[in-house]
Amino acid sequence: MASYTWRLIANGGSLSPNTGALVSASIMLNGTVLGMDSQGNVYTRNNLASWLEVPNSGDLPNNVQVTNVTTVQDGSVLAVGSDGMLNYRDTLYGPWQRVDKSQKVQLLDVVQLQNKSLLGVGTDHTLY
Repeated sequence: MASYTWRLIANGGSLSPNTGALVSASIMLNGTVLGMDSQGNVYTRNNLASWLEVPNSGDLPNNVQVTNVTTVQDGSVLAVGSDGMLNYRDTLYGPWQRVDKSQKVQLLDVVQLQNKSLLGVGTDHTLY
């Protein structure tokens, strides 16, 4: 198994005043860090400078809150909602859209694998 060295990034978890704590992070294709606070708001951070909130990022359709966010190889953004459904944005600032209205599995998290397929963790704690 590989060995990793972790280092603390100065003010890495400090978002804006009156926001929740940083709970999730991902790296976009251009190297920008994408983070999410405990209230479901999405932020970006260039060159490990300060966090900037992405407008209209925390609410999915039907007033569902973002619970997890990640980026994929085509540059789009995936979000898991508090309803367990998968949503996406074509761009960081585009509108949220439901991926598949017939989705049978409720999710907690999702990532994209190198072969471009998605790997999700269901609310039953099983990989899909």
